[in-house]
Amino acid sequence: MTSLIAFVALAIQTSSNLVVNGSFTDSISEWQGSGAKQVLNEGATNFVRMVIKSKPAQPYDVMMSQPLNAQLPSGSEVTLEFEGRSSTGNRVSAMIEDAGQPYNKYIQSFFDLGPTWKSFAVKGKLSKDLEYGATQFTLHCGFSAGTLDIRNVKVICPNAKVTNETYPQTILKPMQGSPPVWIGEGKAKPSTKFGTVIGNGFSGATTVTVDSVGNNPWDCQVSTSPLEGGIQKNSIAYMKVWLRSSDKVSVSMVYEQKVAPNTKNIFETVMPDETWRQYMVAAPASISLSKDSGQVKLFFSGKGTVEIGNLTLESLGPKVDLTKIPQYLGPNPYVVDKKWRQTNDAQVAKLRSGLLTVLVTDAKGKPKKNALVRVQQQTQKFRFGTAIPIALLMQEDKDGDQIRQTIKRLCNTVTFGNDLKWNGGGPELFPDWIYPAYAWIQKNGIELRGHNLVWGSYQNLPAVDKTWSKEKTWDAVKTHVEDYATRMKGKPYVWDVVNEAVSETELWEKIGWDKFVEVFRIVRRIDPTVKLCYNDYNMNVTGHREAAIGRANSVRSAGAPIDIFGDQAHLSRPIVTPAQLNAIWDEINAKTGLPIEITEFDFSSFDDQLQADYVEDFYRAAYAHPKVEGIVMWGFWEKDHWKAAQGGHMIRADWSWRPAMKALDNLINQRWKTNITLRTNAKGEVKLPAFYGKYEIAAGGKSLKVNHLAAGTVARIR
Repeated sequence: MTSLIAFVALAIQTSSNLVVNGSFTDSISEWQGSGAKQVLNEGATNFVRMVIKSKPAQPYDVMMSQPLNAQLPSGSEVTLEFEGRSSTGNRVSAMIEDAGQPYNKYIQSFFDLGPTWKSFAVKGKLSKDLEYGATQFTLHCGFSAGTLDIRNVKVICPNAKVTNETYPQTILKPMQGSPPVWIGEGKAKPSTKFGTVIGNGFSGATTVTVDSVGNNPWDCQVSTSPLEGGIQKNSIAYMKVWLRSSDKVSVSMVYEQKVAPNTKNIFETVMPDETWRQYMVAAPASISLSKDSGQVKLFFSGKGTVEIGNLTLESLGPKVDLTKIPQYLGPNPYVVDKKWRQTNDAQVAKLRSGLLTVLVTDAKGKPKKNALVRVQQQTQKFRFGTAIPIALLMQEDKDGDQIRQTIKRLCNTVTFGNDLKWNGGGPELFPDWIYPAYAWIQKNGIELRGHNLVWGSYQNLPAVDKTWSKEKTWDAVKTHVEDYATRMKGKPYVWDVVNEAVSETELWEKIGWDKFVEVFRIVRRIDPTVKLCYNDYNMNVTGHREAAIGRANSVRSAGAPIDIFGDQAHLSRPIVTPAQLNAIWDEINAKTGLPIEITEFDFSSFDDQLQADYVEDFYRAAYAHPKVEGIVMWGFWEKDHWKAAQGGHMIRADWSWRPAMKALDNLINQRWKTNITLRTNAKGEVKLPAFYGKYEIAAGGKSLKVNHLAAGTVARIR
């Protein structure tokens, strides 16, 4: 393996820009941050525009940042450069800082922008070594209301060290599982015991005793000793571990950020059996991590024991063909059941289509025999949708064009990604950001899911301080809910009123669970027509599902309004079969009485065929379930997918479609869509089974629009 991937990279980044896409020629997916941003063009130059309608609470409430994938030695001189302008004289602050808490600043300067483009720069000398991925370049822009433009961002460090080693590089040295290494953690903290094992290239293994069917995968976990190294963003992380479990305890292999939000570079779940097997997973790193900012863990679910033989983690570098790296996540986890698909087709036809009759007559009402009738379905009654950030939806470039074309082809529903979340910006976003995006989807016959009003952990509550009193905290939450519900009144067909209250409980524990119910009442009072949803994840985990059902039922039992249960359905291995999906949805509906929407679907796998087979069967199962009303996927494009590093995207960075997207397009636009031309019978009629939705029907040079929402629709053309 080493001979396949080893190579020597440049040791010094002499004068190159350490910032990726500082000229904004591509989408701005490399950039992180908050506040509204739009890529615009002026001549041959792109720039980012930020429109701030009211003064943010903190300068960092509107910002953009990017991790620096290089080591910056002590004594290095670093230059930060950018061009900026602001017709409103806004201030910005440019800095090199820690990529996580406590966000120590190593270089920082403040600049007041003027109405014309001007170059700005600051130089500084570092007083300490800054490790790979441990620091970032940041612009804080939220000093005041106004409009500002940024372009040509550069970070220059003549002796920045890209690498001085060959690949692979050790992140976690080979482990034999000795007692000091593994530390049991979580609510269902497991016990560990080291023992001797002969074979498979190692001499010792740790037996972990697990008793966890908890709400979250991380409720039962073990962590490792300190790491030997880190990884750069987009380099391939490669983890290998030997496992066996006669009790078939599931194991998640995790390489993640040490602090919140614990972004994952590797997160794959396997189901070991009684035979020793080496499980191997490779994935591009979604963020850079230093040896001190990363951690390796194993999560467990089930009851019984699992043995850990040997674990290694390496960085293979950025220039490796992922398809050539040996990977093994267990036996083929999914085989398409052709007989089930035939049954599914029959269920779909019965549930999602019904008789449509077209009657064609002349001006006097006499039936016209043998008239040519064209029946064209425009949209589906069932909701097919995606999450998309407004920055991409409204971006005026080739990527924006591709985004809009894909959405118009596949979607009748959209979620604005993070833009309507409390920590996604603020009230200043509405006039020039949210409302124009809403106008575009409305013009194209697409409806909006509002996501979300309250997400109850402090990292998702930008205007709330932990030290505040119960009363002050509730007042801030109430004000926010009232503000956003009022500003969006009549626009979304549904609000995710509360998000993930099984695991994100800090807010509710502070202000009281009665306020969890009260926010539903507030939204209904302000917007009587909008549907109200409780949204949560891990419905395939028994404990979490039961707790989420309890949250939804607490709203109903208090006499407060709730209309929909949201199942996020972020899935990967181990496979949740169609039969299991149906059982889960049956249980949710039976216990809550609520219809279900799949609100954030994705299936993560780099195995194209596995992803295609499973995505098709997931959509089939949901479309055929009488209590499921829609599926919204959580994005589709590799450069804008939160699980691209795990293969969650269905369209590659170059806009080529993976087989899963082709399968989905075939379902939505071929198998489940009625487009047909027929001739009338002697009674001037055409009768046909048609999928429910909106239609345009034409005959004899005349046409009409028809809503076919239930069996028995009759359309008359005269």
